[in-house]
Amino acid sequence: MKRKHIPLSVLILCTGALNAPFGAAQDKPRLHLPVDCISAPSCLVQNYVDLDPSPQRSDAFCEAATYDGHSGTDIRVRNIAEMNTGVRVLAVAAGVVQRVRDGERDRLIETPTDREAVQGKQCGNGVVIDHGNGWSSQTCHLKMGSVNVAPGDRVEPGTPIGLMGLSGDTEFPHVHVTIRQGDTVIDPFSGKAVGEACEAPGAKSMWDPRQAKLLAERDSPLVEAGFTGGPVTGLQLRKSQAPALNPGGPVVFYASFKNLQKGDTITINVFERGTRNPVASHTTDPLESPKATYTAYAGRRSPGYEPGAYVADVILNRRGKTIFRREFN
Repeated sequence: MKRKHIPLSVLILCTGALNAPFGAAQDKPRLHLPVDCISAPSCLVQNYVDLDPSPQRSDAFCEAATYDGHSGTDIRVRNIAEMNTGVRVLAVAAGVVQRVRDGERDRLIETPTDREAVQGKQCGNGVVIDHGNGWSSQTCHLKMGSVNVAPGDRVEPGTPIGLMGLSGDTEFPHVHVTIRQGDTVIDPFSGKAVGEACEAPGAKSMWDPRQAKLLAERDSPLVEAGFTGGPVTGLQLRKSQAPALNPGGPVVFYASFKNLQKGDTITINVFERGTRNPVASHTTDPLESPKATYTAYAGRRSPGYEPGAYVADVILNRRGKTIFRREFN
């Protein structure tokens, strides 16, 4: 069947058919993850819905892992190389496809000019699905040419609808999914509408329990870490361009984190294996503001990198407590 792609200007968030009033809790669909996290073991939630309608921000957990006005959940992989393995994007619930868009090219947004080029089409390639009872989902940033459903198609939870990409307003490989009832944005972790107070999510979560368990297993502030051949930046990591290891070259270890808060510090210690003799150590200054992603590293030019000769200890401290610590070989 030939796939019918709606012009960019016609891909809307929801239609009159979906403009039902906010419904009872039992009408809420149980949601499947929008990303095949079994085949993409690094998938992590980067951003949540911003429940605070003011210029302040608040995610479902009463933290700040979001940005002002963010209307959905962003699930990411570490870098473009992982994205290019073909990460499947899935329907979050049973329903009928209402709108699709394809043909927008994949690219990282790095400059103001890049961002201007996607004005009016920030979603990039996407799919809107009507789930009944006024509920809908909008999934964004699919890979160009990968959308494999058309208006009128019936989908089930977990039906593949495309591949993760970099279309639209994207600074990292991810899928954005917005859940609505009528025109109201609903946070799937708490079942709350934008404007309602945050609380510790629990029984009101819209995720299927098996999907919620999978998300919880992947819930870590660490995006990636490892030995590398020199200083590294977040942009390099998103492009999978960390300097290659060079035996005899510098000993450098990096760690990249997501959703850090004001005041957080990262400590990286590199030791000789077995002896715990220090090779390099670095503790960042307390962050002056929240950071969506942040990369730190520690290293020295001598005694020179030898495979298997070193271990690294990475510590993330927040408000006087260690919230993450791991040793890496």
